[in-house]
Amino acid sequence: MIIADTRPPARVLAEFAGALGFEAIPSVTRERVKDLFLDGLASALAGVDDEDTKTIAAVAETLLGPGSSTVIGGSRLSLAGATFVNGALVSSVSLCDVHYRSWCHLTPEVLPPALATAERRSSTGKEFLVALTAGCELTARIGLGLNYPAFHARGWNTSGVAGVFGAATAAGKLLDLSVDQLTHALGIAGAQAAGSDYHRGTPTVRFLQPRAALSGLMAAELAAGGFTAMDDVLTHPVGGVYFTHSDGGTPAAALAELGQRWEVEEVWLTPWPLALLVRNIVNTVLDLVTANDVGPADVASIELAVSPRLFELYGTTDFGTKSRAKTSPRYLASVVLHDRRCGSEQFSPGKLSDPSIAGFARDNVKVVSDLELDERAVRAEIVLRDGTRHSNFRSVPHGDATDPLTRDEIVEKFRAAARGVLTADKISAALEFVADLENQPTLEPLLRAVRP
Repeated sequence: MIIADTRPPARVLAEFAGALGFEAIPSVTRERVKDLFLDGLASALAGVDDEDTKTIAAVAETLLGPGSSTVIGGSRLSLAGATFVNGALVSSVSLCDVHYRSWCHLTPEVLPPALATAERRSSTGKEFLVALTAGCELTARIGLGLNYPAFHARGWNTSGVAGVFGAATAAGKLLDLSVDQLTHALGIAGAQAAGSDYHRGTPTVRFLQPRAALSGLMAAELAAGGFTAMDDVLTHPVGGVYFTHSDGGTPAAALAELGQRWEVEEVWLTPWPLALLVRNIVNTVLDLVTANDVGPADVASIELAVSPRLFELYGTTDFGTKSRAKTSPRYLASVVLHDRRCGSEQFSPGKLSDPSIAGFARDNVKVVSDLELDERAVRAEIVLRDGTRHSNFRSVPHGDATDPLTRDEIVEKFRAAARGVLTADKISAALEFVADLENQPTLEPLLRAVRP
């Protein structure tokens, strides 16, 4: 006789996270989490000069105060302040990871409270790695259970809603919470789960990740202090997140093959500081202009065929601001044609106001919706001034789980982001530390290395 499991999904996930140890994580998964960690640090360092993040840092210092917790690439703040600012740094220039199946970023929410808590507790590298794995895995799985189409139709943002649970889990593991306390931490996190996707194209959409990081830290600390919450925060029909934010969700998806199949292995990383779906536009156009060795003087027009989903989100987006240019297919096609690059400098005020780039984007790039394309796929065609046509198709961008960045590429991403922020010696020290993370007695050498 088979007895149905009547435990609430949040309790099942808390028990999984509470019991998770280093040896239970497959070696390939551990290495992938180290990739995510290094990539998150690179993303944060790339955001040090971001104006919106500077605003968040100033507000954090005013509201949350000074302290002894490390801010990546910056000065120390309080535990809460460092968590908040580091979350903003990781998400600031859209270089961070994304779990495609749930449309959710992981490290902007999970890494900051884990880093701050590990620093305060003098946790080992192994303990930190396990906590980061647990937090990222729960974020992705709870995001899967939201049933994205119904969830998105209500206007919610996955990172703001699911990320708070992973943040609480990672901090809770490092605080050595019991399973009961972890369950309460998830409940407290769920009470704060929020974030509107309406703000896409503005800095506020990136504020949702550091807010989730801070809320998750608060949830774990409250649970450690004896605060209690509902144990069915996901699936209770009155107030459960899967009902308040979706149509009841797909809780089975959150629990499927738990501990056997790892969602953190399905995460995208990216070389491009861009929103999820438009990344493949850069790859497709860059491949095309490079393979045919053409430049703006040679090209009469570019046509981009994109999926209905991509077109709905970004097909007609203007490029009057940096945030909008990063999601504008027309601008991306033009700037890649002109520069054969797509880094942070391609979204500087000078580039945005360049009449050649803006004029070509406005007058010579056409974006169409193709019902037959998967939402990640892009087809690009360039027409040369002599009438010659060249086309290219890519199903996924480089960095997708099926075409992942290599460790060497992530290392170079870190080096590029850290130049001008850290010394060469500190860059090397950070890279060596992360490579051997599981054998480090504390995180202090790394924390010294990522502070200027």
